[in-house]
Amino acid sequence: MPIRLPEFSDKYAQALRVCAFAGEASKKKRRPLEKQYLQSSYPTDNGTAWMGLILEDADDDHIHFHIDLAFDHLFDESDKRFETISVQQAIKAIDRVIGLNANAYVCAQYSIPFGDLPKRGILASLLGTSTEVCGSEMCLTGATMNIDGDPFTKLRWQIGEDEDDELCIDVTLEADQVIAEITDDYLIALAQTMRQGIDCFVFESQSDKASHENQPKAMSKATSRTG
Repeated sequence: MPIRLPEFSDKYAQALRVCAFAGEASKKKRRPLEKQYLQSSYPTDNGTAWMGLILEDADDDHIHFHIDLAFDHLFDESDKRFETISVQQAIKAIDRVIGLNANAYVCAQYSIPFGDLPKRGILASLLGTSTEVCGSEMCLTGATMNIDGDPFTKLRWQIGEDEDDELCIDVTLEADQVIAEITDDYLIALAQTMRQGIDCFVFESQSDKASHENQPKAMSKATSRTG
């Protein structure tokens, strides 16, 4: 079945990046893959999403599969992406890696209104951090936090503005060496895994933390090649 694209029905989700090395299922000599950089767009529950897709040979046994998905409003007019193919053609191109095992780096971006943060959560507490140095006030407006919890590795946050110019927290969550077979639900499953991380580390939901700890075995951390 063709790969399914995330609908971004999560009101906080803004972008998803997957950089993966997909291993060939067979050692038989295969047709070389010329580098392809493709751009397209598709409608989602919350607006138009742009897609940037790279497919190329990484070595004799692996294909580099890179996909960026992001909302249209994240780009200035001068940076608007130009469609080079239809979304149906992009999905068809991804068929080349369906059924292969992939080792991926995953990055997801979210925009969260101040009022939705837990009042006693770690981000809310850090936002109030300030000090005075040499007669000037210094205030913490963002930070990078390392995570020691497979598959997540890093969480970055900073004060920003949403598309309505309302103050919010822009959060980026990263995961590395994520092993999974590329199926039709591959991107959907990755998006769900990243949202579980946001529920755990930003909203500090214990139920979602338990869900993360019991995530499918397909979403495990590798011990070899990185994406």
